[in-house]
Amino acid sequence: MHPIRPVIGAAGIILAALSFSAAHAQGTDQLPAQRDLMVLGAWFAGDSRWDSIEQAYFEGRQRREGGNERDAVDFPRRDLTLERLATTDLLALRASVAGAPSTRWRFTATPEGVRLARDDAPGCDLLLTRAAASFTGSTGPGCRAPLFLDIGERTILLGPSPARATRYLKSRAFTCYVDIPGVGGGRAIPFKRFGPFTVPDQGGSARFDTHETPPRTLELRLRNVAWAYNNAPGVFTRNSLTLYIAEIAADGGSKELAYVFGEPKAQRIGMNLKQLLANCAMVPLKDAKPEF
Repeated sequence: MHPIRPVIGAAGIILAALSFSAAHAQGTDQLPAQRDLMVLGAWFAGDSRWDSIEQAYFEGRQRREGGNERDAVDFPRRDLTLERLATTDLLALRASVAGAPSTRWRFTATPEGVRLARDDAPGCDLLLTRAAASFTGSTGPGCRAPLFLDIGERTILLGPSPARATRYLKSRAFTCYVDIPGVGGGRAIPFKRFGPFTVPDQGGSARFDTHETPPRTLELRLRNVAWAYNNAPGVFTRNSLTLYIAEIAADGGSKELAYVFGEPKAQRIGMNLKQLLANCAMVPLKDAKPEF
């Protein structure tokens, strides 16, 4: 007596193959813009602050010897805040440039690319296309509020045209404090701590009055310097995170006392001049984790 063996016909084999294929399918291909929109959503997962101090500073420096951002004419210093909005849209931001009304940016995916609509300019949408490391687009001809936008993870160009665009760099928030005097070497010397101060690394600052008699007004500043040109022939001047200490005079003038610099991606920077110690870190001292 022979055992009964099930016989599967060709139709059964095809049906089984189709079932396996459906169960393990990759899914439905999406628009490239939907993927791009997810990249933008990751870049702007929360609120962010941007500043154009580097563009303004290097323009001012070229205009006169010893110039700075206050001497800029074509590209005066501006700051930009992007607030992530809770919405059913995949991505919506409230954009606020200091001194101007805020507006909502709404991003949607279309077959042509990522479309950006602005509340303050209905009908003047931008179609953003992906470049090497950013998304760029301009409003069409006839728009009453022309806009050029090149938006990257850490840099934004924003203005009425590429030639007139303000260059914003993304700020990182540091927590800073200053000790007077700057104690070191484990010595038990009394000191006074000033801070903590929250200081953005794109031109942020904090002022305080010392406990001396008479008191002095000191200012701590942070800049993540992005050089627009080299400062010597044949030398590539490297970008750097820079911490400054200055004394503010009664007439508002500033006298730089010292500065230190390091890698632009550094998350901590400090100096000890013995007369004072300054320390800035992205992770506040109270939240520091043990290291091994």
